[in-house]
Amino acid sequence: PIWILQESGLFRSGERGGLYDFFRHRVMFPIKDVSGHVVAFGGRDLADSNAKYINSPETSVYRKSRVLYGLFEARDAMRREKRVLLVEGYFDLLRCFDAGIENVVASCGTALTAEQAALLRRYVPEVVVVYDGDAAGIRAALRGAGILSSAGLTVRAMVLPDAQDPDDFIKSQGSEAFMNALDSAEDLVTFYVRMSSERTNTIEGRTEIAQEVFEIVRQIEDEMRADEYLKRLARELRLNEHICRKEYDKFRQKTERRPLAAPVETPEEPVLVCSRDDRDFVAALLRSPELLEEVRTVLSEASLPEGPLSTVVSGLLDNLGNAAELRLEDPAARQLMAAAAVEDDSETARDLSELVRKRLNRIRRETMDALSAQILRELQEAERQGDTAKMQALFAERIRLQRLRETVGAA
Repeated sequence: PIWILQESGLFRSGERGGLYDFFRHRVMFPIKDVSGHVVAFGGRDLADSNAKYINSPETSVYRKSRVLYGLFEARDAMRREKRVLLVEGYFDLLRCFDAGIENVVASCGTALTAEQAALLRRYVPEVVVVYDGDAAGIRAALRGAGILSSAGLTVRAMVLPDAQDPDDFIKSQGSEAFMNALDSAEDLVTFYVRMSSERTNTIEGRTEIAQEVFEIVRQIEDEMRADEYLKRLARELRLNEHICRKEYDKFRQKTERRPLAAPVETPEEPVLVCSRDDRDFVAALLRSPELLEEVRTVLSEASLPEGPLSTVVSGLLDNLGNAAELRLEDPAARQLMAAAAVEDDSETARDLSELVRKRLNRIRRETMDALSAQILRELQEAERQGDTAKMQALFAERIRLQRLRETVGAA
């Protein structure tokens, strides 16, 4: 059925109707979960597309933050070698495998997440980060190193010369040279400081780097490893080790023991927290009560989240727009009504009906998004239970919602 094709992420609706292949004119890379099931695809452009790589959208079976390319195939080698190489792209991984290096996974071009780091921790104690040697690759490596270290992994990192990626380096230098480079990969702190070398020429720059490394070290539970990192930090930044430790202790105390706020008197009315959008919306309804019927129609199928706006709008609908008869018990709702009532006419001089229509469109979309998220949760539960009939019904309902959402006007 068409709805299955759409939900799979392999096909998209065309402007003239019908479906088209999302990955047309691309080399396909199957992405598997840890059990070996294909859950998504990556695609490398073979034509002249603006996007060199594209990936499957998230679906009921694919959460990109929880998947690493090549992990299923690399698991045995990872356990055997007790370390894993983390590269950035599909071809980098394939080139490593072709060279006989099998304990390698890829982040598929997306930023590394804490969930992916925890996944690696299940298989190995150590990660060697090998990202491209350009500026973007260095930034990604620095960020990834911090996330991996926070997950309890020993992290080493390397950047290849001349802005090369692993694919280029192995093709030009060979697998033996690549393995030698891996064996000489630097520890996390040394790598972090040396990749931030443009800031080490000033006291202020070295202080900034130290503070950044302190935040990484603070999250390491192994005290011996944390102690060694502080030694290396002092050495790399040319700091007195005693002073470095003293500043780290001050940093940790400041971040872990936040001072209690001094007691303050509670005002009779809370500070107004309503947004400008809420105030304009209510002001428009007060100035044009005839718009309330349109609001009533939309809210018969959609809903506002509980809060001051919902309270005020419900009151206006119940009293047919007669604000004088409105009795609001909630202080925040009273303040929202007061702010809207005294709003300068010039602030809402634009077309009131257009303002209300756009806000109603947003309410409808938000309601559909909430329903779609609920259906996705039910889909995951149905999948766990193996209830195929329920999955089909939920897929169909989700597609219906997505199509209905596309018909909603601009907000």
